[in-house]
Amino acid sequence: MNRQSLPFVALTKRFLKAWVSGAQDELIASARVINGSLLVRNCALPEIEVSAKDIPALKAFSESQLQHFTISKSGSYLHCPESDIHLDFDTIRYYTDPEWKKRTDRLSVTRNKRFGAAVMSLRVESNLK
Repeated sequence: MNRQSLPFVALTKRFLKAWVSGAQDELIASARVINGSLLVRNCALPEIEVSAKDIPALKAFSESQLQHFTISKSGSYLHCPESDIHLDFDTIRYYTDPEWKKRTDRLSVTRNKRFGAAVMSLRVESNLK
């Protein structure tokens, strides 16, 4: 991904939409690759740096393959068309912020337990084994 630069008007619209919808912490404003690291800035302006080697889906990527990522029009994710990988800001945050990782893992366990209970309930109601 070469340093992606949107025309000023398009980038301004992305920022404004993010702030109006309250999604400035989740939507990506810009991204670039330097020496095997992703540098991603959200619409609230903090920039996160993470080595591509720290993200399991990117471990095997070469520097030149990393250059093929693009930012979705809405800024909701980075996309690599060759391998159909989508990375949102929260995924990148997951690999850089230990507290975010703990919180996300706790929420995932809770959500998975509720989902499992719902599936079991449906199976019992339908007499499925």
